Amino acid sequence: MALPHFQKDLEYNPNSSLVMQMLADLYFRLVPDSEKYLEYAVTGVKLNVAANNSFTQSYLYVQLSNTLVSSGFIDEALKYINMSLDYNPDNYYAPYLKIMILFAGDGNYERTTKLLRREWNKDTIRLDIVQDVAKFYDAQENFDSAYYYFKKFLKAREENGLDIHVQENVIIAELMV
Repeated sequence: MALPHFQKDLEYNPNSSLVMQMLADLYFRLVPDSEKYLEYAVTGVKLNVAANNSFTQSYLYVQLSNTLVSSGFIDEALKYINMSLDYNPDNYYAPYLKIMILFAGDGNYERTTKLLRREWNKDTIRLDIVQDVAKFYDAQENFDSAYYYFKKFLKAREENGLDIHVQENVIIAELMV
């Protein structure tokens, strides 16, 4: 329902980087369309490059980097995730995304698992990361470690009454048997 409103916003202000960012996010999360996701993310960054502080610019580059890796542009994604970290080394999402971009580039499970574990140890409430640690162990058929990390994930999810990453329940169920 939001799409026509954002498109109308663009008619009024075709240079609105905020609308471009919102449209990019919409085409990433709610109405998956990688071509439009890429188009709006790139346009939003172009409109915003000179206008933002380093904190905002860092997050814009995270979105662009995610768009690029999702579209198969690994080298470009790595370039922009590094720029994101240059603008703000404390960006909450950039280190995690960088790990995934590196994996997309070389498929190195062992290094990726190690990097994910290191990132998760910085903030052990990051359920997005701990479930990925478990999945990477599972993919390497290291089922004991996968089980260990999935148990941490399940405990935190249950204690906090969260209904997230439920698609992982199939993998978890197989490990628990």
